Amino acid sequence: MSLASLRDDYTAAIFGASGGIGRAFVDQLASDPRCARVHAGARSSPAHDHAKIVPFRFDLTDTASLEVAAQTVGAPDVVIIATGVLHSENLAPEKSMRA
Repeated sequence: MSLASLRDDYTAAIFGASGGIGRAFVDQLASDPRCARVHAGARSSPAHDHAKIVPFRFDLTDTASLEVAAQTVGAPDVVIIATGVLHSENLAPEKSMRA
């Protein structure tokens, strides 16, 4: 992945870093030599083995956790939202591909 338009030593924040798509973004950004830091946010802090990755906890339904996340992350150059909803009161995962 090339992010040539960003300055050297850019920072990134990924919200939803524990899911498949979010984790892939975290890994790609951490492997970019021009990226200084990747803030990786999730409801539970996933383990990361790269020195550039700074995990933080947040919950989209908890305003206080979002405020703490904003203070932790600061003003990154890149923000990626990779959150999703598996199910809620009115939404459930599909059980089959049949119409």
